[in-house]
Order: sequence, then structure tokens, then C-alpha cells
Amino acid sequence: MNQDSGAPKKTSKRRQILLSIGLAFGLQVIASIIMTTVFVTWIISTTGQKPPQDSAAIMGYLTEHAWPALTIAMFAQGFVGIWLYKRLYRRAFKKLPEDFDHRQKGVWQELATGILIGFGLISLVVLVMMMNGSYQPVGLQLVPGILYGLALGFGAAFVEEPAYRGFLLGGLAKVMSPARAIIYSSIVFGLMHLMSSTSAGGDQALGLIGIIVSTALLFAGAYFLTKRLWLAIGIHLGWNFTLGGVYGLAVSGLPAAEGLVKHQEVTGSHLVTGGNFGPEGSLTIMVLGAAIGAVMLWMAHKKGNLKTTRQKV
Repeated sequence: MNQDSGAPKKTSKRRQILLSIGLAFGLQVIASIIMTTVFVTWIISTTGQKPPQDSAAIMGYLTEHAWPALTIAMFAQGFVGIWLYKRLYRRAFKKLPEDFDHRQKGVWQELATGILIGFGLISLVVLVMMMNGSYQPVGLQLVPGILYGLALGFGAAFVEEPAYRGFLLGGLAKVMSPARAIIYSSIVFGLMHLMSSTSAGGDQALGLIGIIVSTALLFAGAYFLTKRLWLAIGIHLGWNFTLGGVYGLAVSGLPAAEGLVKHQEVTGSHLVTGGNFGPEGSLTIMVLGAAIGAVMLWMAHKKGNLKTTRQKV
């Protein structure tokens, strides 16, 4: 009798895990296809140039046309992410996602707070690089890279947070402890970045560790603290925009474009700079990201959000 009663729970748990993974990757893949389609269509229609067949040359091809083609494509990806998360969620669970309802009280404050946290965190990382002599600013400039950095933030935040915090972390937390859900979702999130960081070369491993360590607690902490996506989306948007659009540094291994701050070539230890992957692979961002995330998780625990997350299925 006990064996029979336990079997359905095991099946339901497995189904929930597979559903969470499937929805997360489905959202990521569809949004990426839309982004690529918009990008290639724009390039072919304006220049007649077709994308290279060699996969190793794709990254250079993308960054060569960062403005305006890739910028427009990344904005399109973000809008698709907003629309698609709601549609996939409703189809899977027969209701709209409460963690993504912009009409709820406090949503815009959470988004703005997240942007400020992302800006402040990256600025602290850059400050450490400046004190080390690795980052030397020489002036300010108005360049298209500012909008490109904003597009990177917008496109990534409104796709990756719904996918990997909404569907994956939120889904896994229904059938396992928050700690395990954070670890598994963060590893998946980190591995996903390997696909976009081929130009980082040997610094890919450093970047992977940095992404997993810094985001494991930071983005998960933002999600559990509010039980919504907006704080995490704000942090992600502010993080990417500040890295690329403000300081002109590499974002997740993508070759850097010029940003608001004009600077000399980045030098120094890869533990400080993250090497070709960018500051996301630095020891500084791992420590700061984990520290801020730990505070958020402690606050979430005090609110009781970690205790009530796990559900029987």
C-alpha cells in the first residue's frame, strides 16, 4: 500500500522537473530564434551580406553588426520574452503568472531598485579594477554602444529571468528544497552562457564559475525575497547595461563594444578582470554577488518565503 501511494508522487515530481526544464529552454530557444531572425533579416535587407557558415566566425559577425542590427534584435528578443512567458505559463498551468503581473503594487519600485543594485554592483567591480590599475578611464563619449548595452540588458533580463528564475527555479522549488533548486538552476544558467562566450577562449571556465557563483545567490535571492521576477529583472538589466553600455566591457564573453566611459585597454590579473569573458568571471563579482544574494536570502527567510516555497505534488 505504501509503495503504491508513493509512486504517483515520484511521477509527479519527475514531471514537474521535466516541465520546468522544458518551459525554461523553450522560452530561451524561441526568443533566440526570433532574435536571430530579426538580426539576419535586417542585415540581408540592408547590406545583402549573408551570415557565415563557419560557426567560429558567427560571434565576430554578430559584433561586427552590433549597431543597429543586433541592438534592434536584442530589443525584439526582450519583448518576445515578455509575451512568451505569459503565454507558455498560461498554457502549462491554466492561469497567468502572478510573479510577472506588472499591475501589482510595488512592481515598478522593485524594478527600479534592481536596476540600481545592478548598477552599483558593477560599478564596485569596476572601482576595484581601477584601484588595481586594470581599468583606466580617459573620458566620456556618446556612442551607439550605449544603446547596444541597454539592448543586451533588456533582451537578457526579460528572457533569462522568466526562463531560469520563473520557470526553472520557481518550478524546481515546488518539488525540492530551495537550496537544491538554487544550485541546479544556477548551474543550468551558467552552462547556458557557454554558448554565447566562445570568443572568451580559455577564460570560459572562469566565466562559468563566476556566473554560477555570483548569480546563484543574487538572482535567486531577489526572486525568493519578493516572490516575483521584477527585482531580479531589474538587477539583470542594470548589470548588463552598466557593464556594456556604461563601462564598455565584455558581457558574458561577448566582445566588448564602446560604452559611455572611454577607457584604455583592460590589463591585469584575470582574477580581477575576468579576462576575455569580462568582469563576470572576476573574483570580485563572485564575492560581491554572493554577499548581496546571501543578505537577500536571509531577508527572504525572515519573511518566511523559503519555508513556504516547497509544495507537495
